[in-house]
Amino acid sequence: MYTVNTTLLIAIVLLIAVGVRYLTPSRERCPECNALREDDAPLCECGWIFEFDDEKPLQYGEVEDEETDDNDF
Repeated sequence: MYTVNTTLLIAIVLLIAVGVRYLTPSRERCPECNALREDDAPLCECGWIFEFDDEKPLQYGEVEDEETDDNDF
């Protein structure tokens, strides 16, 4: 028969396992091939397109400043 100490030990182990599983930060994975997303890359190796926050859109290539013309005709 189980004693109180054994039951308490099993409960503590389960709480630690659940805490480690759900409290550690997880990295985003591709739903198609389960590969880890690398450095906020918009595309996965398999071709899956990741979503991103609308507040921080991705920048492709170099950002070019618009040139202002001083010549108004």
